[in-house]
Amino acid sequence: MPDVLAFLPSIELSKDIAGMLSFLLLFLGISVAAGFLFGRNKLVNIFINIYIALAFTKVLPIHDMSASPYAEILAFGGLLIFLTFIDEHLFDLHIPNSSYDVFWRMFVMSVLVVGMVVSVSVTLLPKKLLASSPFPLLFDFFGQPLAHILWLSVPILLLVFMNKRLR
Repeated sequence: MPDVLAFLPSIELSKDIAGMLSFLLLFLGISVAAGFLFGRNKLVNIFINIYIALAFTKVLPIHDMSASPYAEILAFGGLLIFLTFIDEHLFDLHIPNSSYDVFWRMFVMSVLVVGMVVSVSVTLLPKKLLASSPFPLLFDFFGQPLAHILWLSVPILLLVFMNKRLR
């Protein structure tokens, strides 16, 4: 019987394919759960709160107030949670539900919101912690400067596109 899987070494799949697939499944699972847990309107509010929390985190003298390498990520998480709880009608942006593809838009927004949170978290965490992560490509997909810029800018462009398209 010929070896059916003999062609696999020629494809040159990464040695970390299991880590990549498990991270992808975990990421998509969290995104779907966030979409159903928060709903489309709250996702847009969280999306805006990420920018506000990141701006406050970058301007506060966190390193002067704390010697912990985790102070910046804790401040970001605390601000994000605080803003999410107090902004019931702070921003009147929402994803309209007047069309048939509301679930696709909610899924895409939840993936982008979770991606933004992961990207900001990866950039704020100490690099030593990321080096020992079970997901070796976490920094490559979320922490590189270009990836960080994309994770922060694509959701804005998508939100503008979705709101203009439905008017």
